[in-house]
Amino acid sequence: MRISQAPSLDILKASVLSAQGDIIQRGAAVPERLGAGIMDKMLVSNGPSASITWEYNNIFFDVNNVRFRIKILDIPPWDMDTEDFIQIEHLLTNNLNIVSVNAMIYDDIATSIYPLDYFDNTAGALQGGVISINATLLILGRLVGGSFTGTNFNSVAINRGVVFILYTF
Repeated sequence: MRISQAPSLDILKASVLSAQGDIIQRGAAVPERLGAGIMDKMLVSNGPSASITWEYNNIFFDVNNVRFRIKILDIPPWDMDTEDFIQIEHLLTNNLNIVSVNAMIYDDIATSIYPLDYFDNTAGALQGGVISINATLLILGRLVGGSFTGTNFNSVAINRGVVFILYTF
């Protein structure tokens, strides 16, 4: 598996990655809870041009001396059947540092996860994506009449999914 989009913490915990982002060895050595207030660090990968460091509640990437961080946000309840878009506060001080955004959508019974930018071959179109990012908000949207329109995605009782924001700092 190659890390080309924002990876989940479960994939990266104590895994060894090549400089190109390939998972060499999947691991489970990172403790689930780190001491409060202690900046425990664990080097997960160290290549000639890239390294990944896992800290309590943070993932840092250093690529050619450029530091990247991943912010993980819940997508709040969103009735995708009737609402075309949702606004989420990204909580970053400078939205121009955002490099990439990846949104994963849960269906109503949380049995499946779909990328918001899922491409439906039958329809020949992307089913959603990032509409815009401004100083405070990340705006996600779905295709009207697309795969996310329907009763499988209309509950407002659950968080709709998760957003991974890759940014420089």
